[in-house]
Amino acid sequence: MYKGLLAAILATLALAAPAHALEPPPDCPRPVPKWDGESPRVVEGTSGAGPTADSYLAVLPEGYRSDPARRYPVVYLLHGMDSIGDEYLTCIRLLELTADDQVIVVLPQGTPFGFWIDWHSGEQMRESALLEMIDAVDRRFRTVADRSGRAIGGLSMGGYGAMVQAARHPELYAAAASFSGALDSADSRPGEGELVYALETGVAPGAFAPPTTPEGREWRTAHDPASLAERLRGKWLFLSSGNGVPCDPDEARRFGELDPSYPVFEPLFRTDHDRLAAALETARIAHISRRYECGAHTFRTFQRGLEEAWPGLLTAIGAINVRFTPARAGLHRAVARSGSETASLSIRAVGR
Repeated sequence: MYKGLLAAILATLALAAPAHALEPPPDCPRPVPKWDGESPRVVEGTSGAGPTADSYLAVLPEGYRSDPARRYPVVYLLHGMDSIGDEYLTCIRLLELTADDQVIVVLPQGTPFGFWIDWHSGEQMRESALLEMIDAVDRRFRTVADRSGRAIGGLSMGGYGAMVQAARHPELYAAAASFSGALDSADSRPGEGELVYALETGVAPGAFAPPTTPEGREWRTAHDPASLAERLRGKWLFLSSGNGVPCDPDEARRFGELDPSYPVFEPLFRTDHDRLAAALETARIAHISRRYECGAHTFRTFQRGLEEAWPGLLTAIGAINVRFTPARAGLHRAVARSGSETASLSIRAVGR
């Protein structure tokens, strides 16, 4: 018990000392461009067969090929709606963020509107595809192939996918993070993600069961992170979202030109964030909830969340070390909450 509590505290405290301060992400139009850079760290792969076959990009740590005996923890990062996994390389500075980290990052190339679940209509099988991908990645790479060495995160639609997968498969992940996630599948009305889907495509999705029947409401509950909050207990959890207002006029102008719909989505997903956070709080499940004072539904907001969560995610899966130090100049202060207990500790990240 105390070992688990200590691990959760250490992972939370890692947020107090982010190791990177990245430049803002580049302007990124829609559709998101494919990554065309050259890096020996980035390799392509495919998993599964038939309708569940998915490709992915894997970002390997420096030294992966030179240390054949070492195994590495894995972070899966899920992409957003109407996008591809490349967005973490082309629109978020993932290579810079992970430059010194001894971790494998997998970027699944799911479908643009798949929601990362097996659709109620049976048209898409994204949850099954992700499970097959984990097996394929563990066979191909030298991974820590169990829960203790695996985390999942995502932005927008991918934030929903990360939280719903962590809840539906608690045995697979030690940590989960959502960056401006569409987290509400709801049990009695269309969720925010469905509304956005309808705005984006002009058609109703087949992903979710109708909310008007008992069977439909039961299905939705089984795919709703807030309804599944108890199944997230014991994981390191992080939620972030902006309030829909760009952090500076230049961001408003640039993203308004790239995507006129950008102001609409973030306030909707802040509501989803608050709903899941409230469910976790009610259940007394430790989590980090970061409600930014500004930020539209843009890659600048997504990168802010990912960068802030990154040390905690890595700590939770054993990819970063922290140690206690006396409270002195240059060190950071953090508060870790676990149920009714509160610990205030000073730490410094090492080995970074």
